[in-house]
Amino acid sequence: MTEAGLDPLSRIAIACGTDKWGAHCYTPDYHRMLCHRRFDQLRVLEIGVGGYKAKQLGGRSLRMWAEYFPNAEIIGLDIAEKQLDLGPRVRIVQGSQDDTEVLERLSNDYGPFDIVIDDGSHIVSHVLATFEFLFPLLAADGVYAVEDVQTAFWPAYGGNPGGTNTIITRVGNLIRAMHADEVAAMGGTPLDTKWGDVVSGVHFFRNVILIQRGCNDYPSNARFDSSRPAFGRALQDLESELAEAPSEGGTMIRTQMLLLSGQHAQALGVATAGISRYPQSLDLLLIALKLATALKRESEVKLLHTRLEQFVADPVLALEVEQ
Repeated sequence: MTEAGLDPLSRIAIACGTDKWGAHCYTPDYHRMLCHRRFDQLRVLEIGVGGYKAKQLGGRSLRMWAEYFPNAEIIGLDIAEKQLDLGPRVRIVQGSQDDTEVLERLSNDYGPFDIVIDDGSHIVSHVLATFEFLFPLLAADGVYAVEDVQTAFWPAYGGNPGGTNTIITRVGNLIRAMHADEVAAMGGTPLDTKWGDVVSGVHFFRNVILIQRGCNDYPSNARFDSSRPAFGRALQDLESELAEAPSEGGTMIRTQMLLLSGQHAQALGVATAGISRYPQSLDLLLIALKLATALKRESEVKLLHTRLEQFVADPVLALEVEQ
């Protein structure tokens, strides 16, 4: 936030005269979601240049993105021919957003895109067709944004008052696909599993949706599967962090992760070593006692009970916490 109360993208939007701020209030949401990548070398595609059929009109939001992302290559797609000079990092391609040949050529020539913004026709069928084709071609950590999704409710654009069979319901199904493990663990069947394993987040704002691409392969705590590669990477990252910055909290999490992966003996070893290093940790003491009991390590159980009695005034209460 600046002294005027505006974020940097909103200030740029105002200076450029784009309706992403004013007629709409998209730029604060964009800034919150994208500011961490502002100075990255990105490839950005915006569908819809503006200015309708006039060759010399439009390009205001392209100019905004070029200023906000100073190291990015910006591509604009519009069905109308445009003759605009927006600087060396901005190119405009003519074509329809529902023409898969055009989209494929764009992706081959300038992609994979890190950010795609659909501010095109807003016709329901166009929005869906563009999303279905371009989203799989997005960079592995890319963001796909759809603007003016209120047209999902407008019959003139192919929508309906219920918003059914539109980008609204498509993304709703994508959210369910992200949670396929949780649904299956409860005996249900996900409505749509397409792309669920490569979507890490869906963000609904007023009239605009941002879909974050990323790994969604971490095991569900409803049905834990430690064989997932994402779990192995997370455990490795945690162990690297603990090697650099040991902590009681990290030791407890490492113990829990080993427990979830079925490595009970290793988990107990980490917990007991942690107790020696962090003797005031009731959490580590309780999880170690639980593990020693499950493994029938009677001598360790006895020792841990003794430590527990010394640690708290009411050991019965502590055991209740353990349960």
